[in-house]
Amino acid sequence: MGLALPAWAPVHESMATVLGEELDACVYPDWRQSQAHDVRTVCSDPGAWVLIAVGDDHRPVGFVAVAIDGSEGTGEIDMIAVAPPVSVKGWPGRSPSTRPPR
Repeated sequence: MGLALPAWAPVHESMATVLGEELDACVYPDWRQSQAHDVRTVCSDPGAWVLIAVGDDHRPVGFVAVAIDGSEGTGEIDMIAVAPPVSVKGWPGRSPSTRPPR
């Protein structure tokens, strides 16, 4: 959770501002607890692929969980998180909008 919760903190802070304190407390009474539960659930799903991005120091800086539908041969991004300090850096030598090579 050391990566996931800080990654989503700015999103939940923004939602609190948009919704207002009273409504936010109703919609997200304990977003950290529910987010931690959701991360554990998706990352332990045997039908999902979880890919972890590591930084130059070989420590995790992000992850994406992909739900795979074997019968259809498709996948869907179920969850994604990037550590705030690296979330706007992009790939070295590429703009964030550039697709990686195949």
